[in-house]
Amino acid sequence: MITAVRSDVNFPTNTHKLLWGTTEKDSEVDATEPFDHTFDQFINAKNEAGTATDFSDVTWGYFGLGDSQYTELATKNTLLTDYMTDILIDDSLISYYDFDTDGTDAVGTNDFTQITGGTDVVFTSAGKNGNAADAAGTDLSGLELPSGTFDFTGGTAPNGDKSFSFSFYAYLDADTNLHFVGKRATSTTNMEYSFTQYNSVWYASVNGPDNSNKYQTQWGWSPSISTWYHVVWTYDATLGENGQELWIDGVNQTPTLRKTDGTYTGMSSSTAKFTIFDPEWSSTYNMNGRLDGLGVWDKALSESEVAKIFNRQLTKELK
Repeated sequence: MITAVRSDVNFPTNTHKLLWGTTEKDSEVDATEPFDHTFDQFINAKNEAGTATDFSDVTWGYFGLGDSQYTELATKNTLLTDYMTDILIDDSLISYYDFDTDGTDAVGTNDFTQITGGTDVVFTSAGKNGNAADAAGTDLSGLELPSGTFDFTGGTAPNGDKSFSFSFYAYLDADTNLHFVGKRATSTTNMEYSFTQYNSVWYASVNGPDNSNKYQTQWGWSPSISTWYHVVWTYDATLGENGQELWIDGVNQTPTLRKTDGTYTGMSSSTAKFTIFDPEWSSTYNMNGRLDGLGVWDKALSESEVAKIFNRQLTKELK
């Protein structure tokens, strides 16, 4: 369960319920200080409102303790960002996975499946919040999505790329060479982007379309074993070689290297599958550990947005 918190409004001390509603449906939700809401309920309201950004048919309000009078706090055509600090509820959010029971997408329809023929990823291990996806660290122990998923080609940036961001919690059972997320197959013409660790160096690349023509960024950061870290990898396509950033626990990491290999002309839409834990292109970069709270955006999150996600996860369990 994801929890979103509105921190910009001081509610009366006797407030104990929040109401959201549309012209079609009303629902009361128990509140805490100042209040919280499950992500599914926000998404339901978003869908019923018919617009994803302005909640044009949604009103926000509260009931005072023992008071049946509904007090309206926000009216139609009020931008969601004016009232909610949780930036996950955003048009640019493509998919979100809490991994509590399986690889179901809580926002879209991009549900993970087990990589065929491998050791199954389990969803019963303790996560940062609730359960997490837990991989064995062996070949083919991972989750995959069909080719065509999370395709960031066909943009209008200088090289035709689209910007993107990945946010997740990572917990390593072993500090080995590993694959976090990416779309990179074994064929030299089936590479789009990848985020890996090799010899305590974190590598991020966007490929176009083979491994000899790419933007590559490296960070010299070595994680501790059995520790949860919040990781955000972003790519601002408008900045080209300088467009990739990494945040660990809300802190922007200084790259040890930024470079362009060959002649980069943009990512090519490939048949590579999107995978986590286990890459298509290698049988040895297998993550032994857990991932939790994976979010995917089709924009480069700003530093302030990354901070909001990290702080929300820490303070109100964004899950």
